[in-house]
Parts: sequence; C-alpha cells; structure tokens
Amino acid sequence: MLHDFRGLAETSQVLAPNDYAAGQALGTKLRAQNSDGVVYPSVRCPGGECAGLFYPDGALLPKQGRHFDYHWDGARVDLYRDGGSRHVYRVI
Repeated sequence: MLHDFRGLAETSQVLAPNDYAAGQALGTKLRAQNSDGVVYPSVRCPGGECAGLFYPDGALLPKQGRHFDYHWDGARVDLYRDGGSRHVYRVI
C-alpha cells in the first residue's frame, strides 16, 4: 500500500520542483512508520504520475530499461551515450 498524494492541495511544499527538503522529510517520516512508499503527481510532466518505493521488492516484475552514460565537462552534461546502440549524442 502506497500513501496517495495525488490531488491533495496541501502537498504543494512537498512537490516543490526546486526544493526537495519537504519531500525528503516526509519520505523519511513515512519510511520510519513502515510505509511502503508514495504515489504523487509529477512536477515535471503535467498529467503524469510517479511512485516512490521505499523498498525494492515493492516493484513486481520489473523490466530492465535502457542504459545511458553521461559525460560531465565540469559545468554541464555535454554528451551522452546510449548503452544499447553505443551511439554518442551531443547535448546542445
């Protein structure tokens, strides 16, 4: 069972896109109370939903996704490589 924060107006601080402090504090509190995790609206993808699982066995039948390698030039990511195709792409 996941705590459901979808559609709750009082979660605005918890879902702040540039400040993770409130969300991390809530996650720490819920995990200490033996919560399995949370489901919440995406702050970066309008209409999207996210789940945060506190324990890996909460995901049934996981699928392996794509792998990416990122190159940091000291200021930003300027290149990434698709691990499957091994193609390298420049980030503009």
